Amino acid sequence: MGNRLLAQLMAKNLTGNWSLVKDSSTFLSYFSGCELNLNQDKDSLGVSWKWLSSSPHIDAYTLPLNGHEQTYLIKDRVWPYENFMGISYIPGSTGKASFLSGAYAGHFEIRTRYEIRSSQGKSWMTCKDVYALSADGQSLTVNHFRSDRSAPVNYVFRKVGSKLAYVHQMKNNWNLKEGVPENAFFVSLQGVVNSSAAKLYLEYPKDWEYKETNSLQGFYERRLDYHFLPIETVKKALDLFSAELKGYIIWDEQSRASLCVAFTLAGLEQAVVVTPDMIPLMESYHLPLVKDFGGQFIGKSDEEIFRWAFHTYGDSCSKDFIVWMGGADGDQIMPGIADFGIAKHAFFADLSTAPKDTQEYKLADSLMGIMNRFALVMGWHSYGKDLERNYVTLASKHGLRVEGLNTFPNLSFTSKTPPSADFTFKNNHQVVKINRMCQRRKFILPVYKQMDLGLAPGTAHSGDLSHMLGK
Repeated sequence: MGNRLLAQLMAKNLTGNWSLVKDSSTFLSYFSGCELNLNQDKDSLGVSWKWLSSSPHIDAYTLPLNGHEQTYLIKDRVWPYENFMGISYIPGSTGKASFLSGAYAGHFEIRTRYEIRSSQGKSWMTCKDVYALSADGQSLTVNHFRSDRSAPVNYVFRKVGSKLAYVHQMKNNWNLKEGVPENAFFVSLQGVVNSSAAKLYLEYPKDWEYKETNSLQGFYERRLDYHFLPIETVKKALDLFSAELKGYIIWDEQSRASLCVAFTLAGLEQAVVVTPDMIPLMESYHLPLVKDFGGQFIGKSDEEIFRWAFHTYGDSCSKDFIVWMGGADGDQIMPGIADFGIAKHAFFADLSTAPKDTQEYKLADSLMGIMNRFALVMGWHSYGKDLERNYVTLASKHGLRVEGLNTFPNLSFTSKTPPSADFTFKNNHQVVKINRMCQRRKFILPVYKQMDLGLAPGTAHSGDLSHMLGK
């Protein structure tokens, strides 16, 4: 009986490692994810639930396939299903579990009972987990029934993919002196390590301007065979990636522009950006100091800072990409696009593109003017300095393409991943070809849209345009 059941499990590819698909599952109130491991023995099935956080919690037991109840030791108090209900396991107590086969292959139940402690004292909890494998064998659903609730909790897992990547949850604080130091570290780390392959993904807050980071991660898991492991701390990130770094750069929390300059240098030197309080941690991993911008830019204007930065680093930067690190200004910065700029060795600036701001405009004009034809201006204009029309007009003047916004996340990751295997590009245009004669003559053509000829709104182009209108 046991061997037959085990053969069913193996035939349906149930055994192995499974990773929780968060956007398809019941909300986890504390843990960043969950890993489920099912492993075989001759007449038993080993089950391990690993709830992920900086201090993971594991529930594990090995069950005979003949249905006999087995005891297992409860080692700590964390009850993983609802962390904030005031319910806890009793460490040192013994839980009981049993395996029941299902009506068809790929379907079975595990029943558990254990003692809990709550504000009302001790009591017994009875649970039933119903495991069901999808028809294609790619997902495993576990419906978790408990004696304390009428409806089940639903967990959807997918088989751990062949492509391993890591994910970090960004802080929802974009103040230079508060949440930015850690967030900027992870953005710079992402840009460096993703320059060769998609390794690090950042999950942004739910109210981030681009709200798809969580669901897109699920797409990578379901369709592109990625498996994501969480990185909760800077230390854990360095444990994994310090070998890929060539040093660290100190930026000044008193100067927003210093972080932009640090991002520029991070791409050129394969370094992370940090604040002074992070120095001991960097030194513990034997990372060398690349540059300390502390105090260097205090009292200087943005025009002076970025002119110095360009004279110092500009020749080494890409001429196909430049990053306008605008958006929220003052003591705020939301550098979602910075990872891509770092990966592409782009120059970072935050200058006014409004002609009234003579000095900044002149430098911005020069920076865009030296870019290659059709280069990409990534990021966005600064809301406190100029207007979108100023920004787009200046880029169009030089025949450059604009790709916003400053909050555009994870592009260093997504640009390194292939389309799904079943993707086929289709251009569903409705353009009808018309053959007509056009006399060659001179035109004065007003241009009202940015993309028309790559010129600025309101400018004009004179010349022989018959090659554009058809012959």
